Amino acid sequence: MAPGSSEAFDDLASDVEAGRQPHPTCTGEEMALHLILRRASDLYRDGDFHDQFAGIPNIVTMPTGTARWTTCSRTTMC
Repeated sequence: MAPGSSEAFDDLASDVEAGRQPHPTCTGEEMALHLILRRASDLYRDGDFHDQFAGIPNIVTMPTGTARWTTCSRTTMC
């Protein structure tokens, strides 16, 4: 990672901690969000989130599996 790239992750984390949807404001933050979504997708596919998601009601109909993450990343990046 380039120097200062951790700032992009920190800025996105600050958005989430404040209850706001993460919205990239520069190229570094956009790349960081792509990396976060990619990692989350891999963890989800490996079953690492099943316990965390078990208690969350599904109020939005989303595709399952890989299609779910593709939809999520496209929606988030708009």
